[in-house]
Amino acid sequence: MPEHTSLLLSEGETYWFEDDYLIALDHGYYRYGISRSYTALTEDQYSGNTTITVAGDSETHVNACVQDERTGLMWNKAPSSAVGPATDGRLYWDDHCVQIQHDGANGGWAKNEKVTQAVSGATGIVRQTYETGNRLTLYNVTGTFDTTNTISGDVSGGPDTPSSIRVGAKKDIWSYVRAANMAALGGHRDWRIPNVFEMLSIMNYSTTNGNAHPDSAYFTLISPASNYIYTSTHYGGYQAFIIRPANGSTPWGATGEKAHVSGHTYLVRGPDITESRPCLLPSTGQVVTAESQFADDGFYRKGITREFEALNDGQYKGDNFWVPNAIGIARFFSNNCVLDKLTGLMWTKERTDDLVNWRDISGNRNDVYENLRLANLAKLGGHDDWRIPTIFEAISIIDLNSFVPFSTYFHGGVFWTATPRPDSPTNNVFRYTGGLIGSGASRTTTNTAYIRFVRGGSTDEDL
Repeated sequence: MPEHTSLLLSEGETYWFEDDYLIALDHGYYRYGISRSYTALTEDQYSGNTTITVAGDSETHVNACVQDERTGLMWNKAPSSAVGPATDGRLYWDDHCVQIQHDGANGGWAKNEKVTQAVSGATGIVRQTYETGNRLTLYNVTGTFDTTNTISGDVSGGPDTPSSIRVGAKKDIWSYVRAANMAALGGHRDWRIPNVFEMLSIMNYSTTNGNAHPDSAYFTLISPASNYIYTSTHYGGYQAFIIRPANGSTPWGATGEKAHVSGHTYLVRGPDITESRPCLLPSTGQVVTAESQFADDGFYRKGITREFEALNDGQYKGDNFWVPNAIGIARFFSNNCVLDKLTGLMWTKERTDDLVNWRDISGNRNDVYENLRLANLAKLGGHDDWRIPTIFEAISIIDLNSFVPFSTYFHGGVFWTATPRPDSPTNNVFRYTGGLIGSGASRTTTNTAYIRFVRGGSTDEDL
């Protein structure tokens, strides 16, 4: 196996689709990927408990850890549970900010604008504005703001008078990981918050579970499943990717000082790469420093850099076509393909030029699997073994700086995957969205998306 090859993990799905008028939709056909393998670490330094204290609140945390034998990552067995400001111990993504409610007399505030309260001498930088509610979230705050004197910006904000001020309690995931390292949880001081690819690597999307969560034989699960799991990967300037086990989606949650978004986090370290751990995870590729005093993404940019090769000569040159519906409209599709040199998957460069249903109930049969069947009959790009990607395959080509497939090689858009949503598999299938994994779309209604085809893939036989 080449040094920088990464076999993709299986999503864990075993569901059989039941569309009787198309090809046999056994999800086993789409169940490419390497099975999970873990080792529980519970002896010596991994036995007993460690006390973690965050801003005066403590939780007794197990030292037990889990070694992922596929990715080389080591995980602490249990998520955060009792040190956050929420009633059930959930943490904020970043609780080091100051939030100011103001009278909105002049407004005009802009992100990254410096805020000054001349009388008190307090200053801060605008992380986020909520002009409809006349609120500002500030970071890098010095001094103490008060509700007596006006605040002004160095660009166009204000002057406005604060009506209330909330100072962060410093109960966030970054304080949590620092406290875990200071306490040498499990005998280690190099724990970090997992990035989104790392966190997804331990999530099992089997519909038999009813939701997406880590293997309960090795990990303590968050409860209830509707709570969020935070990652270190940011979305835009002031949001971060979170995972919602209840339905397996990865929406982006608010960072900054927003009390309505809180969650849990697992801790990870490594990876310790060996030849027996073949599923090296891709780097997020993010180069912008996350807006937290602890969250430099350079530290969380673990993993291998993605590498693609454009295929546009020979059999991959020109266009192909097929007729996907009863009214005889031809669909032209480029033979151009892209080889992912990290995973070994081959993709079509294009996706369909129109949005289609998962299952076309109109009778025209211009849907996902009719187009797949016809693409294979037409030998698109010279191949007849194309398939619809699983959700893990779909996100493997996403550029987390632009939140779309790498634009040098792929056309973007929201597109279908072959993965059913674990909490409602007979009705909903995941689509890729700008938030990586969408909340799912109905297979039997008017929900639409583009189609992108993939071929190849690995199984345990490749180990």
